[in-house]
Amino acid sequence: MNAILDPLEIEDLPTQTLRDVAGVIGIGLLKELIVKCPGAKIYIPKSVKWVSNLKYVRENFNGGNHKAIAEHLGITPRSVYRLLKD
Repeated sequence: MNAILDPLEIEDLPTQTLRDVAGVIGIGLLKELIVKCPGAKIYIPKSVKWVSNLKYVRENFNGGNHKAIAEHLGITPRSVYRLLKD
């Protein structure tokens, strides 16, 4: 890797976002991203979660469990119906 980054720890990272990413993927993988993608902006779209929620609703909705599904997914019961409508 890059010897300059070897001593870098999560607490040394300049932003909370970088610390959060390192907390999820690990400091080693974050260092690899820093070396391989310097200056890159990485965007993680919310639509990935929407697709996952849609799949869950389609697989588990039985006509009367919208409140339980909403609670499980952390969305509103109305959002469950919006997902079904789409």
